[in-house]
Amino acid sequence: MRGFGAALLIGALLLTSGCGGEDEPEAKKPATSKAADPNSGVRPSVKDLATALQKAEQADGKPYTKKQAICIASILEASKVSNDGLRQAIANPGSYAPSDADATVVKGLIGKVSACLIDELRTPSPTS
Repeated sequence: MRGFGAALLIGALLLTSGCGGEDEPEAKKPATSKAADPNSGVRPSVKDLATALQKAEQADGKPYTKKQAICIASILEASKVSNDGLRQAIANPGSYAPSDADATVVKGLIGKVSACLIDELRTPSPTS
């Protein structure tokens, strides 16, 4: 079930949409001749991503361990999720709506993220 929690975590970070009224019109962006590059600017570090992940909870309400957070953060940082997507997910985890491209990338990461959680389950704790 922890793999499912990882899927929810990524969903919380990247695949959530804003909470607007049912009939609210979508805000229109001003037309520009050149679209902003979503990969411009600084890419969040593994440390920044891991810190954000450790503030989130798994589906069972338990926090992610440092090892789990670093593993998942490493996958996200090395992925093709845009720099803007990662920055916005950290800044606005409950209201950021990802681009279609970022959503597609994240869906492809679920197996890798699940492995971060499963590997920790297989590692015996020092108290066992």
